[in-house]
Parts: sequence; C-alpha cells; structure tokens
Amino acid sequence: MPTDTHYVLVTGVHGLVGTALKPFLERQGHRVLGLKLRYQNTLSEVHAFLERYGPFTAVVHLCGEPVMQNWGPRALERVRESRIGTTQVLVRALSRQGPFVPKVFIQASGIGIYGTHPRGCAAPLTEGDPPNGIPGFLSTLAKDWETAAAPLLMSGVRVANLRLAPILSPNGGMLRSLLLLLKIGIYPKIGTGQQAFPWISLNDLLALIARTLVDSRFNGPINAVAPQQLSYKGFTDALRNYFPRRLPIWVPRFVFDWIYGQGFTDEMIFSNTSAFPKKALDNGFVFTHPTINQALEDFFG
Repeated sequence: MPTDTHYVLVTGVHGLVGTALKPFLERQGHRVLGLKLRYQNTLSEVHAFLERYGPFTAVVHLCGEPVMQNWGPRALERVRESRIGTTQVLVRALSRQGPFVPKVFIQASGIGIYGTHPRGCAAPLTEGDPPNGIPGFLSTLAKDWETAAAPLLMSGVRVANLRLAPILSPNGGMLRSLLLLLKIGIYPKIGTGQQAFPWISLNDLLALIARTLVDSRFNGPINAVAPQQLSYKGFTDALRNYFPRRLPIWVPRFVFDWIYGQGFTDEMIFSNTSAFPKKALDNGFVFTHPTINQALEDFFG
C-alpha cells in the first residue's frame, strides 16, 4: 500500500469527523491544517487563505450544516449552501493554484444519492448502480455536491466522493442521542424495525479517508458504509446486549414528522436504502468493524 504523506487541508474540522480526523492523520505522518469554511466566505477570502498557508497536496472537504434538524425551507437552504456553496468557492480557489493544485480532493457525499426505496432494494447498491430510487432533497443535494467538485478533474486532481452512511460513535451523531434515551431506561422502536439501517463506524471512516489519501485506486464515488447489511431492529437488538432491561417505547411516525418534517422522516428514517462498499473491498480495504457487534464491543465492551 502507498505510504505517501501529504500536507492536508481539512474543512469542517470542528465536526464529529473533522475533530477526530486531524490527530488521526497526524499520527500517520501527514501535516494537517483546518479551515473553518462557511458559504458566506468569498472567493478572494478563500484564495488568500490558500496563498498564505498553501500549497496543499490534499484536501478533505467535510463542510456541511447538520441535516438532523427541522426541514423547514430556510434550514434546507442552509444545509444546501453549506455544502454546494462552500464546494463551489473552494474548487474555484483551488483551480487558481495553477501547478500547485492538490493531488487529491476528498469530499463528503451521502448514500442518500441513491434515493429512497420504500419497498427495499433488490440487492445492496454499489458505486456502479445508478441512483434510481425515489428522488428527494438528499438525492438532489448529493448529486449537486458531487457535481460541484467535478471541475477539479480538468486540473488533473483525483476526486473522491465518499458516500457516507450514518456514522456511529459514542462521542456524537445519532448514537450519542440514542445513548441519552438508553441511559434513562428506554429504547425507541421505530416502524416495523425492518427498514434498512446502513452505517459505518467513525474509526473505519477515518481509516477509509486515510487510505483514499494515498491510494490512487480510490477515486470517484466510494460507498463509505460497513459491509454488514442491517435492519434497524437488528441494530437495536445488538445494542440491547449492552443496555439490558430497557423499556421498549414505540415511536410513531408522526412524532418525527412533527419534530423534523415529513421529508426528513421519508429520507432519513424510512429511506430503506441498502448500500455495499464494493470499491473499498475490491481494493483491499479492511474494515475494523465489519459488523455491528464488533463496533459495539469496541464502544461498550
């Protein structure tokens, strides 16, 4: 496996992934600098930053306002602009670097690009499958997000779009929110529990980003998802092994509709999309947590 080291620019450095990524990459010998990038930043501001602190040989672009909020029109616009707007400005600024453009540009995307599948997928979707589910906000967002990075290809930059599944970590994200309920003695049952629950551990995501930095075979769309195909019930059943004697509480759909909006419920809770990390596995990436039991044992064992 290649062992190149990079001078890496990381955006979204204060989020769940970015906070852990910086020290993770530094332990592997990379030099890392964080940039707090917002969609209000102008091209001249970003260009001035690159001129002052660059040139960078790699960029990991993780900017994006959390999608776990009420999907009102203003919130959706912020979610979109924090991804598309920042990418467009960053790509334009990097393209101005001439011979000093980065070798690789790694960008977060999402498995939401495949659309929703209320009846489930005939087989787990791989990077070669078209996004043929029911389109929605997340699928359009992810397509436009990936498209916004494409101009860098014209400058010879290797572009990798990590199509993220929900990230599991006891330090943040949905698992941390669920732990709050478990600690007071309840765990939520949602729907039938048979809906697909794609996921990836934070540790595996960090390792996948690190591998993508140095391995030219990792380019284009990459499903950042654990190999195990899991239902929500399978996830909560595994979790109950570490939190026994919790009271199951059924949470009806209208609760999510009321708190987050119907679009969120359709696309985040009941999307029923199954995805498989074919490109990562085909190129020799080894998951530390290929199954949910292995992940939870590391978290709580």
